[in-house]
Amino acid sequence: MPSAIHPHGHCMRVQWSSRCFRQQAKFNPYRKVVVTMVSTAVKSLESAKAQLLAKISGLENEVKQIESVITALAGLESGEVVEAVQQIMVVEAAAPVASGKRVISAATKAKMKKAQQARWAKINAVKASSTSVVSEVSAKPAKKKKMSPLGKLKIKLGALNRYGKTAEAKKVKAQIAALEAK
Repeated sequence: MPSAIHPHGHCMRVQWSSRCFRQQAKFNPYRKVVVTMVSTAVKSLESAKAQLLAKISGLENEVKQIESVITALAGLESGEVVEAVQQIMVVEAAAPVASGKRVISAATKAKMKKAQQARWAKINAVKASSTSVVSEVSAKPAKKKKMSPLGKLKIKLGALNRYGKTAEAKKVKAQIAALEAK
């Protein structure tokens, strides 16, 4: 039996089959899924690494600040240390909390309240003057217009004709003729 070399050159067979590993790897449908899973895992790891590096740099800055405070306190005497700590606590208490909300002082809130009251006073003054003019012109509210019985019957007649109720429409026509005769 003559032997033929496989196209990939790694096995000696007359007819090569689908059992060839290299051939299977070439057309593996799961290969793409595995590649995408690995790439998404790598991306998530890179983003986690970036977040950790940002946290590390923030913590390093805090360490530097603490070290600078410690060195400043080391040069002071015992009575001065207490005063320095109290000053630091006052500064930290006065600093706004980084919660994302605006901090508005009491004086500014009072100014805002006064301005808002002035705006509402102006609006209420305009409303009061316009209502007094209206009340002088017309003390009684206007009467609501009512539809006449003849108009109601004509509307009913149109609806009856639209829906093909001729027997009832004849009765309504007779009523309309009676009202128009009066």
